Amino acid sequence: MALIKLNDQSLSAVTSAGLPSGTVLQVKQGFYDDEASYSGASYQDLSGLSVSITPTSTSSKILVMCNVHCTVNNQHYSIAFKVLRGSTAIGTGDATLAGNRDQVCFMTSQNGGGDHLGSVNWQFLDSPSSTSALTYKIQAGSESGAGYRINANQVNNSNTANNPKYARPTSSITVMEIAG
Repeated sequence: MALIKLNDQSLSAVTSAGLPSGTVLQVKQGFYDDEASYSGASYQDLSGLSVSITPTSTSSKILVMCNVHCTVNNQHYSIAFKVLRGSTAIGTGDATLAGNRDQVCFMTSQNGGGDHLGSVNWQFLDSPSSTSALTYKIQAGSESGAGYRINANQVNNSNTANNPKYARPTSSITVMEIAG
């Protein structure tokens, strides 16, 4: 049988450097399946929604994908989210257009009474130019310091069994190293 080769390399010699641009090299995920309560307008780390990855090349890109389920305790308030690489916010709104507004990655708001679950998804292709370990995390802050909850829906409802309206969702942050 003939020796199989990939990019003119034997299979035992294939490294990430020999793979074509756009190849997924590794995937890491932070996952949170419990409920957490927060309050305050200051941005704070969200439990379980942090993930570390060490790129294999400085030319690699990191695809960051976030999925957060949340509810605000008071009607007519917003929750804003930032995604940080280390201590640096990535993928935020344009500073010149923000004016006196916060530069954030994504947000959700509740308009109306009761606790309504909001689901937000966000993706960003980051170019960290690094081969050091990187930590990506999600932070949140609420309008006027209102209380908010992650992975929670209705409060104090005993009729929750087998009722999708009162189901408990999960939230996650997933990062993928993409060959440059």
